[in-house]
Amino acid sequence: GQSERVPGDVAVATTATTSVPVLWGQRERLQEELNEEREMRRGRALALSALDEALRRLRAELVEEKGLMRETEDARMVSVGRADSADRALEELQEEHEGLL
Repeated sequence: GQSERVPGDVAVATTATTSVPVLWGQRERLQEELNEEREMRRGRALALSALDEALRRLRAELVEEKGLMRETEDARMVSVGRADSADRALEELQEEHEGLL
């Protein structure tokens, strides 16, 4: 008899002479393939969801780290300013000391 190709390379009988058990077997095989594809799709969806959640956590961590880095840079600038002031005060004291000698 004739057969028609369908997605998945499955030959489906198209004549009236094909027996019911053959058609039933094809139906069962197609149903199993469909179920397998659905399970694989669910697995991919779960994997994508997990990756999305991980990416969200990493983004939040990155934002937090950038904030900490800004705070650290601000504190460093304050410390540099204090160190410069201390250096100037030391130089002035040394000049005064030399003037007294």
